[in-house]
Amino acid sequence: MTRDATSVGAAIAAALERAEELRSLSDRPARVRIMTIFGNDRSGLTINARIAARTPAEHRVQEGLGTRCIPWDELDARAGEIVGLVDEVVGEVTLAV
Repeated sequence: MTRDATSVGAAIAAALERAEELRSLSDRPARVRIMTIFGNDRSGLTINARIAARTPAEHRVQEGLGTRCIPWDELDARAGEIVGLVDEVVGEVTLAV
């Protein structure tokens, strides 16, 4: 790891803080989940956001949105992107709803 590299643990902690910050800014906050997925074609660290749907249309419009995955073999090199991915997924579902 280079000196200016972001540690994965620090990046996840910062991403969770950013998710909480975004929740406090909205009357319809997105729920952000940071998950580990293993054993499928999207194996890696997955960031997902959803807004509680009030109608079936709001549920449908979020399908296929609000999810980003960093493959395991890229995680160390891309740890610095994790906070930005939280912003992306929250923004994506917020605009959709």
